[in-house]
Amino acid sequence: MLDSRARLDVEGVVETTAAAKRPVKGGSKAPQRGHEYSHYSGFKRRLDKVKPHEWLAIKRGEAAKKLRVKITFSDTDRLYDILVGRYLGHGHATCLCAESIPAAIRKAVDAVEKSLAREFRSERLTVPSEDFAIKTFTDNGLTLDMRMETNV
Repeated sequence: MLDSRARLDVEGVVETTAAAKRPVKGGSKAPQRGHEYSHYSGFKRRLDKVKPHEWLAIKRGEAAKKLRVKITFSDTDRLYDILVGRYLGHGHATCLCAESIPAAIRKAVDAVEKSLAREFRSERLTVPSEDFAIKTFTDNGLTLDMRMETNV
């Protein structure tokens, strides 16, 4: 278990980039779509600051292969340094496996970061955004239904 000095900052950052353009097969000059996601190209915001409608638009852009999404965490390098210091600083620096410990720790930290990114993407972004969209749609439908009843 890590002590308080080695806590990972689990507040990540969502970053988007424009997806690489692929050549059109057959050489046809088909109209290019995707400009509707240009607002989100270069988007960078902390996970807790991303609004539900923004995340849903980013997901649509990713599904349309117009955006690439990456979730990063700021403290993974610090965590790596702490873990390497912990394992190599307690007399293990001279053991036969000392040269492979940093590589193993880097792989472990990268695996944890990828796992956290998947979990945060689902639990902190997608589920709340979809719930918000359903609630908004329901509220709008009820409002429209009430207006229709008063006009009848």
